[in-house]
Order: sequence, then C-alpha cells, then structure tokens
Amino acid sequence: MKAWPACARSCYGHLAGVLGVDLCRCLVENGWVQGDAHQYALTTAGAKRVGELGITLNEAPRQLYGCVDWSERRDHFAGPLAVALLDNFIERGWLRRSDDSRVLALTAGGATSLKSWLAQD
Repeated sequence: MKAWPACARSCYGHLAGVLGVDLCRCLVENGWVQGDAHQYALTTAGAKRVGELGITLNEAPRQLYGCVDWSERRDHFAGPLAVALLDNFIERGWLRRSDDSRVLALTAGGATSLKSWLAQD
C-alpha cells in the first residue's frame, strides 16, 4: 500500500484521486471485489469487510463500477456502494471535505484506520 499524500477528492459523490485509485486496487488485490471496470462485485469476504463499517448494502444491481480517474488514468470505484464508502469515511472522520472544492483531506487517524481496515486478515 502506498503512503497516501493529500491527493484525494470527490467525483460525483465517490472517492477519487490517488486515494480512490489505491482503494480500488487494494479491494481487488485483497479479493474483496472482483470484476472489471464495467461492473465490480463484492465477494463474500468483501461484504463482510464492508459490513464491519456498518454499511448496509442495498439491492441495486450495479453496486460498483469503474470510473476512470482523470489524473491517475486508472479506475476508482463509482456506484451506490462507492458513495456509501465515501460517506462512511467522512462520518468516521477519516476524511474531511473542503468548503470550496472537491478536495478531501485524509486525517492522521483516518490514515491509520483506513490502513488497518484494508489490512488482510
């Protein structure tokens, strides 16, 4: 996992930038998400991990799909679950919104907590 610089932003309500791309990569590499840019799906292990955050999955057929990051030129997640993840990270104080832009600040506690949450069992 990369050391995350202050390179996160929102993109239509979901996490983008270096952090968003890295989150996408980590969830796929950990085996919690599988698929491709058209449609990703949570695995059983991924649903368990998301559940640890208190996120309840809805019945939308397309929970996650790829959104190409304009600065990184790689996918970050979009879709209802991606929006729920960003909202959850903000509610937990892991990320903070900027008042006048889409920039998101990763808090020190957020970096620690996010790395812990993304760690393999």
